[in-house]
Amino acid sequence: MDITLKPYIDTTTTNLALHQKISQGIIDLITKGVLPRGQKLPSVNQMALDLGVHRLTVLRSLEELEAEGWIRKQEKRGAFVNEDLPVYRFKSPMAPLSGPLPEMDIPDLDIRPLKQDYSRLSFNDGYPDHRFMPHRELARAYSTVLREKTSKQLLLYYDLTGYAPLVNTLKEYLQNTRSINFEHRELLVTRGSTNGLYLAIKALLVPGNTVAMGEPGYHLMRETFLTCGMKVISLPVDEQGVVVDALEDRLKNQPIKMVYVTPHHHHPTAVSVPAERRLQLLALAEKYGFVILEDDYDFDFHYDRSPTLPIISLNPNAPVIYCGGFSKSLSPALRIGFLAAHPKVVDNACRWRKLIDRQGDTIQEAAFELMLKNGIVDKAIRKARRAYQLRRDHAYDLLNLKLPGLFEMKKPSGGLAFWAKVNPQVNYPELRKKALEKGLHLVAGDNYTLNRQAHTRLGFASMTEEETQEAVDILSDLIPV
Repeated sequence: MDITLKPYIDTTTTNLALHQKISQGIIDLITKGVLPRGQKLPSVNQMALDLGVHRLTVLRSLEELEAEGWIRKQEKRGAFVNEDLPVYRFKSPMAPLSGPLPEMDIPDLDIRPLKQDYSRLSFNDGYPDHRFMPHRELARAYSTVLREKTSKQLLLYYDLTGYAPLVNTLKEYLQNTRSINFEHRELLVTRGSTNGLYLAIKALLVPGNTVAMGEPGYHLMRETFLTCGMKVISLPVDEQGVVVDALEDRLKNQPIKMVYVTPHHHHPTAVSVPAERRLQLLALAEKYGFVILEDDYDFDFHYDRSPTLPIISLNPNAPVIYCGGFSKSLSPALRIGFLAAHPKVVDNACRWRKLIDRQGDTIQEAAFELMLKNGIVDKAIRKARRAYQLRRDHAYDLLNLKLPGLFEMKKPSGGLAFWAKVNPQVNYPELRKKALEKGLHLVAGDNYTLNRQAHTRLGFASMTEEETQEAVDILSDLIPV
């Protein structure tokens, strides 16, 4: 069956790159069933002619679709929709989430303090380099906001959802960069992504609910679930992220209210979840009635190709709560995040926010809105991304050259850190202690796995190439090769 893509793909909407618009259009056709599994796509030349674009643009789009698992190329035959994709169809606009709202009782939580190290040299969990923060522009934005005639309003109590112009600018930004549809969703500006994740939990869950997440997974989220009274099921993680088949096996035997995922770069292993598993997860969510909590903590940093668009972008009506922020993009001190979800979830999150801190930092939100609207944020992120890719390559080569056998790791396609297995012959806690005495901070290996396997994360983004060289030299002196 021959098919023409022109009637279905609009290359004039959104600010996505042209090849991404084509990719997203084809993904939409696949998920809606217009392009069934096994369907042959038009030739590159035919697609270019139909869409009025250069054939190289089409080739780049097809390369990304193949890398994400949506299509498969066959030599001398062309490109075909992946036959192994699970059957998935859109439903009507999402009905209001059912079930009782959580009671507003605040449990007595026993939470570990977070110890921060300020060593100049640090293979940390994956922090950005604060030196890329456009602090002069931020200072000017603060000055502009405080000089405006409306500044008196900013100094009073404000709406729980955040500074209204920023809410609107963020919606447009997320639509243009991540294809998130807000027709059936609302947005809450949060104090960073961690704040959004916590509010999502409180808005939807009650003590005793069962949630699922990957193991190894983000340890602070596991702690958050447990201290909020949830039962946590651990799902295996492989080279493609959380194993969704294992989730389906658990769902057959017990109800699960929420599944927490970091699909863009799974934390801590930094692998990306392919299209097959993303669609499978959405299909299971609709079949079994759970909500997907999607944590997109470092969307901006993908190096080998364009970032994979989030799960929430695949279906405008899917039961997904999407959290992200700019702390990893610019600086952890910039506490600007967001939560996109069904309006009822956002409303309930606002109720919990009222009990926690009433509202966000309205003045900071107003200043950030100016920077985001004027392109300052995008410019800073692009500059950082170019530097981090070079730092990733440099650190990977240097660690393998100077310290062969100490760490077993792969070069990630994105993110801010390596996931490394530590040589079991090395006393890693003792190595950390000695390194810190010489001014080098290493992350504790037992932060990431319940079974205490010797793995760790080696953040490469926050140090320059010269600083990385200095850090590796310290380790090399401690472990002679």
